[in-house]
Amino acid sequence: MMEEIFLLLLASLVLSACQGHDKKDPCSLCKENAICHMNRECKCKPGFVDHGQNGCVDKDECASGSEILCGKAANCTNTPGSFYCTCYQGYVPTNGLQQFIPNDGTFCRDVDECLETMMVCGEASSCFNNPGSFRCICLSGYQMKSGLSEPIPQREKETICFDVNECQEYPMICGDGGDCVNSPGSFNCTCPIGYIVNNLHEISSDDMHNPDCEDVNECQRTPGICGAGGICSNNHGSFSCTCQPGFWGNYPETTFVPDDGNFCVGNAVRTFQSNASLFMLSCSTLAILTFITC
Repeated sequence: MMEEIFLLLLASLVLSACQGHDKKDPCSLCKENAICHMNRECKCKPGFVDHGQNGCVDKDECASGSEILCGKAANCTNTPGSFYCTCYQGYVPTNGLQQFIPNDGTFCRDVDECLETMMVCGEASSCFNNPGSFRCICLSGYQMKSGLSEPIPQREKETICFDVNECQEYPMICGDGGDCVNSPGSFNCTCPIGYIVNNLHEISSDDMHNPDCEDVNECQRTPGICGAGGICSNNHGSFSCTCQPGFWGNYPETTFVPDDGNFCVGNAVRTFQSNASLFMLSCSTLAILTFITC
């Protein structure tokens, strides 16, 4: 009897062991990138999707479009089970990180290079900010470095805009008779002595027209400039004086300018001087003959 009971217990244990071996664990069936849910079934990890016999494969979140997922001015980069966003050149994330996931409201903002980078365009130029970029334009009176279609950002303190020497580039910019004086980014027109321009002594380059220097007629402007007995003749940029008939000059040249201290002498003075000379001559002759002192 005891032997029969033992055999029954042994058979029961063997049967239980066989039944337990046939019952499989659901979690043992989960493939790569899957997790066991509540010890009952396998589910794909976040960022993966179930492809049946292929198991859990990566979900390409970026396939929906970078702008939809990351916002404007951003690139979307897919990673196994996830993704991240980066901003275009000229933009930076609002959270200050190089890479971001826009689940916290982070987006890409434009960088105003003109405000954030001092002298980004170099000297003698203006900076204009654009979405994601900027432009440099030379100031008036300056030109771009040879070979550049448009000024580029300053690199290693490279000079981009150079002064235009208008006096050399445009020889007649100051008109007929005008003198051109170049200055940084500009120029000035002046007239030589004896000329005027529209009653002004100097013309600014802001006028940007070709003024003509007109001769000053000193004879009309200053009557009597040659003094008593003088005749004034106007010349280009100057004037000259000659004496009227009956007058003679105290100068060896035929013409004179009163600034040199020359002037015309009248007949009365000349006669007096002639008589005085004659007297001196007569007295000298008499002195030789009579031994008198003149």
